[in-house]
Amino acid sequence: AYQAIEGAGKVTVRAHMNGAGLEVQVQDSGPGIAPELAERVFEPFFTTKHDGTGLGLAIVRRLVEAHGGEVAFEGGGDGGGARAVVRLPTETAEVLT
Repeated sequence: AYQAIEGAGKVTVRAHMNGAGLEVQVQDSGPGIAPELAERVFEPFFTTKHDGTGLGLAIVRRLVEAHGGEVAFEGGGDGGGARAVVRLPTETAEVLT
């Protein structure tokens, strides 16, 4: 999120417990990402940055899913920005390695 901000921007992190576990939201005030590109942000080696590797969100997804959770990405609308939402269960019967 920090890398997506151009100039003076803002990253907001919110966490709360819901019925199924913990939800963490990371939102930035950057330019956002086109919907057709937002569908690809978790693909390994996909990046919109000139100097990026495209592994960051792919690694995040793998770690979150290994702990029984899920991660979603929402591209910015008319107001720009983007948000990633991580949901983790409070109890996991089995952790995959």
